[in-house]
Amino acid sequence: MATWHDKTSARAQWSNAPSSDAALEELLEYAKDECIHAEPWAPGTGQTAADRPVRFRMAQLAAAQAAWEYRTGTGQDGQLGMDGYAMRPRAVQTVLARMLRITPGVG
Repeated sequence: MATWHDKTSARAQWSNAPSSDAALEELLEYAKDECIHAEPWAPGTGQTAADRPVRFRMAQLAAAQAAWEYRTGTGQDGQLGMDGYAMRPRAVQTVLARMLRITPGVG
């Protein structure tokens, strides 16, 4: 089971994290709330690390990174691709929901 990210653990896994402690803490708090709201009924959304699955910690960092890219404009204007071919990335909420929900395997 896992704890939520703090500024130290986030910076250890995110090389382009904001240099400002206040900005990073704000992003992590926002991302934590996004995770809880994306999957409010799931076990482990509480404050104790003993019952929180690792996927919540991973999703928190992914949401913080997405919010930072959106805020700073370091993304690619909503499109990925080159030479006239493009795809639109999924909304953060969709990605979080897929990260947080356990989907039974096939077969």
